[in-house]
Amino acid sequence: MICTNRSVADYEDDGKAWFRLGAVSGMLDDYEDLVSDSKPAARRLIDFLDLDWDDAVLTYYKNRHHATTPSYQDVVSPIFSRAMGCWRYYRRELQPVLGRLNRFVHEFGYEE
Repeated sequence: MICTNRSVADYEDDGKAWFRLGAVSGMLDDYEDLVSDSKPAARRLIDFLDLDWDDAVLTYYKNRHHATTPSYQDVVSPIFSRAMGCWRYYRRELQPVLGRLNRFVHEFGYEE
């Protein structure tokens, strides 16, 4: 059984440790931006990684090379929006830790 309180504590501890160690250098981008307007979001990521742009990035799902992952169907499908806002289905279960999670919600530019 997953303990929500313990999972949030682990998330907080891991994040603090990575940032304290300077091990995290990254970029933040919203999944919603990637879903609603993929090309600019993908370009930001490719630029951040200092890679050359290839239009095939936008049609990754047409690449039929075998992906060794349990989520193969997601790998060969276009970006989907069905995951957006799914956390709301679990609001009642998350209620005890929402106060602690709100810090991350705001830091990452999301609204509750």
